Amino acid sequence: ARLLGQVDEALVSLREAHAIADAAQHPYRRASAMYQLSVLDRATKQPERSLAGSRQAFAEAKQAGSTFFMAKAKMAESAALEALDQPEGELAAMQEALAIARAAHSAVEESLALINLADVYLRRKNFEAVDRTLAALDEVEVPREATGSRKMLPIVAAGAPPFVQNVVT
Repeated sequence: ARLLGQVDEALVSLREAHAIADAAQHPYRRASAMYQLSVLDRATKQPERSLAGSRQAFAEAKQAGSTFFMAKAKMAESAALEALDQPEGELAAMQEALAIARAAHSAVEESLALINLADVYLRRKNFEAVDRTLAALDEVEVPREATGSRKMLPIVAAGAPPFVQNVVT
């Protein structure tokens, strides 16, 4: 719904998804929904709400032990702080996202954090830092098929309302 410009519908479904995850006491799903809400708040020019949501998403991701969403939440926090014209906080949040991704050995999240960090440096016209950041990027070979043994959780909880199941999946 968010991609189709149906902001109100997306907001309702994400709040419902968060409530369902909360009722099910599922911190990973709470983190996921809260992260998406923070991104939606940022897109709809509500940086204060986006900042609060990204910080809540981080806390829930930490509780769930999800370094993936911890890094995502820090990147969302950085974006909210950019909108609030807080450059030091923006940079610190992005550097924290990078540190989390590196500690988790998540090449995808690390590359996203490095790219976003380069963007922060470019906006600050710190070209030496951009060059250092780009030099830290490594090419990552991605296999054609998944090689891990971890099972993916369903994107939407089984008890989610039909609208949520149809919009998200």
